[in-house]
Amino acid sequence: MGSIFDNSAFTIIAAEGEHADFGLPGLEGISRPRKHDLETFTFQTDDGEILDIYIRRRSKTKWARRAWTFQEDTFSKRRLKFDRYGVRWECGTTVCEEHRESDDFLVGKGRGWSEKSHFFRPYPSIPDFAFLVWSYNKRELTYGEDGLRAFAGILTALGHKFQGGFIHGLPVMFLDVALLWQMSGACKRRAASKLNAESKCPPSWSWAGWKGEIRYMLWGAKCDYLRRGNAIERTIPMVEWFSQESKDSTPVLITHQNSWCLDRTKYLSGANDLPPGWTKHEIDSADQEPRLISPQTHYYQHNSIPETQFWYPIPLPAPHQDPIIQSWGRLLSCRAQSATLRVCWNEIDGNRAVIIRGLDGSPAGVAVILRALDGSLAGILHYPREDLASRPLENRTLVAISQGCLLDGYVIPSGYPELLLSECPYGTDLRHKKFPERSGTYEFYNVLLVEWEDGIAYRKALGRVMKEVWEHQDIEMIDLILG
Repeated sequence: MGSIFDNSAFTIIAAEGEHADFGLPGLEGISRPRKHDLETFTFQTDDGEILDIYIRRRSKTKWARRAWTFQEDTFSKRRLKFDRYGVRWECGTTVCEEHRESDDFLVGKGRGWSEKSHFFRPYPSIPDFAFLVWSYNKRELTYGEDGLRAFAGILTALGHKFQGGFIHGLPVMFLDVALLWQMSGACKRRAASKLNAESKCPPSWSWAGWKGEIRYMLWGAKCDYLRRGNAIERTIPMVEWFSQESKDSTPVLITHQNSWCLDRTKYLSGANDLPPGWTKHEIDSADQEPRLISPQTHYYQHNSIPETQFWYPIPLPAPHQDPIIQSWGRLLSCRAQSATLRVCWNEIDGNRAVIIRGLDGSPAGVAVILRALDGSLAGILHYPREDLASRPLENRTLVAISQGCLLDGYVIPSGYPELLLSECPYGTDLRHKKFPERSGTYEFYNVLLVEWEDGIAYRKALGRVMKEVWEHQDIEMIDLILG
């Protein structure tokens, strides 16, 4: 469907009504009369002129809330939209609304294809992809098994930009970063319909397996290849991932996984055998560089996009390259470290945990405290629910899927709520003053809380455990199969 909207001259969108058969009202003798949902404010100017100001009531239509209409909304270059607010024209340069006499102030603020940088950017961009996922995943689906089907056009359009394509909605070349998605606000596991006994929802390790908004700014911040902003976070792969159709099937190595990180390791270590098209440039000592995990003396450019500077080469799409479409199994497997830690659900009542807030300030879950079995602090768990105070303390097995670090001195409150406890009279365990002794970085393991069923682990929450604490636990290597 995405290609249909992409190749159309313009799209007529019937966005009014509660179902697809509502049609276009206002066609005399054919359809029902139009009824605008506008508020009118009348006032008198200093020279006595009477003006009527029309204000659109801001509430999303059913069309704007449906997941299956996301591709229509995203790919259409020009749109003539009919909704309960009136008729609206949108393109890459302007927006016109019938209830406004002049829309000069909107020129250049259109929402057409020319502004959709997530498709036009000539390199793979996790921040842009994360924004698309955020925009889509909060929409509604009648059938949970359509979680990825309604997003397939987006994945196809972006497939050639990301080396290795996608596995159940996650970009393969950034797989370990992509697995660190977090939800914002209320979320729940998608449930398959009973229309077909074979219907299955996307797996628990994919964002598409859950209904809700992802925290896209945190996701995008974990990629450090562009020479812009503050590269203060880093994700470090530590396992090799395989795909499986079933628990007993032969694991298939996922090719191109974390290829971005392989290049980072190679070129930040000083390698000079550059891929075709790449050049290396020395940084002028007078340049004011942003804060970095590891300060650099060089940056890189590719001759196809000389206006963009990188900290290291990454795989770029070849001109006119076809998208990679590969069918992967639903199970993700690896050999992983596991350890038993104490999940302190009941410490929430004592204000020992931090409420995580979404972009709109609404509760997006809680940061539950993790402790070692001896009672010492271990880390936190991002749990997407708030009704945890009545749950008893319990020992749970967590699995480490990657390592990470954060540059000391930069606190991301919504992303690293454990650091906020230094400002809380109840949160004395994770005071930020402890971090300078770790050579200027906060180092940790990214861990999953899982629930096991018939030998398959299902993701329940994502967390972090301080590096030195994790490495002092009784570590057990396990065969992890995520479903």
